[in-house]
Amino acid sequence: MTLHRTIVLLMAVSLGAGCGSSAWQRDSTARSVGCTPNEVKITSKDSGTFDNIQSWYASCRGKQYRCVYVPGDKGGCYPATSSAG
Repeated sequence: MTLHRTIVLLMAVSLGAGCGSSAWQRDSTARSVGCTPNEVKITSKDSGTFDNIQSWYASCRGKQYRCVYVPGDKGGCYPATSSAG
């Protein structure tokens, strides 16, 4: 494999990994708030540095939500009082 092909492959994998995290967040938000994943827009993400807790803001049908995922739990989304996005 040439160096060029290796670089292109690594870039594609990196971009795909980033898209995957948004996809599961859209799916989780959709299940929690009753929208379809295509209607959900992730507006901001917080890092999961404390016990791998993930949190993000999302919007759907004109409403803003604050979502949380805790490993070993389903987590959920709740109406947001303010959006970081």
